[in-house]
Amino acid sequence: MPVIYNIILITLAIIFSPVIIIALIIQPKFRAGFFQKMGMYQSLSNGKSTVVFHAVSVGEINAVKAVIKQYRILHPDENIVITTTTRTGQMLAKTVFADIAERVTYFPFDFCFSVISFLNAFNPEKIIIAETEIWPGFMLISKRRGVKVYTINGRISPHSYNGYKKIKLFLAPILNCYEKIFMQSPSDAQRIKDLGAKSDKVEVMGNLKFD
Repeated sequence: MPVIYNIILITLAIIFSPVIIIALIIQPKFRAGFFQKMGMYQSLSNGKSTVVFHAVSVGEINAVKAVIKQYRILHPDENIVITTTTRTGQMLAKTVFADIAERVTYFPFDFCFSVISFLNAFNPEKIIIAETEIWPGFMLISKRRGVKVYTINGRISPHSYNGYKKIKLFLAPILNCYEKIFMQSPSDAQRIKDLGAKSDKVEVMGNLKFD
């Protein structure tokens, strides 16, 4: 499945390359972190164990910043790497976690070479993803390398659930690559279990924005 998935992904990238190139030229937000997302990361090799926290943008960072600060208190000897997808998220993360994180960078594109480069650079033991980010290539490669990946503050809207149901057979093995999936509400937990996540991997944690 990883090989087929990457062939499809690379083929689509080639087909839509003219549109992608134009978007990169005219939209600065699309250029932000492009080379890092493609896999050009500076290695973090100081002998310490590493945890990665991923928050897509500003909203997710605000939701998990208390968790990350508490994690630093409880684990003072670990590297903390923060990743975002958007430029605004990156700017906020560099401000909020300036004295906490060893590195703030961008999350890789889901190409196998980008993901492998990311994992080689940071060699994380754990990856904690805010809300419901499902990247098949990233999950399959992380699982194969023994990296434990968690979702926190997860949620699935009824609209998203209806879309995910169409690819349930493909999604189920991806969801079971996670070590644990912590959802905001019982209904969110039920939806992700209906999509194929095993019950023993799913727990309800509440909403980090309010607790």
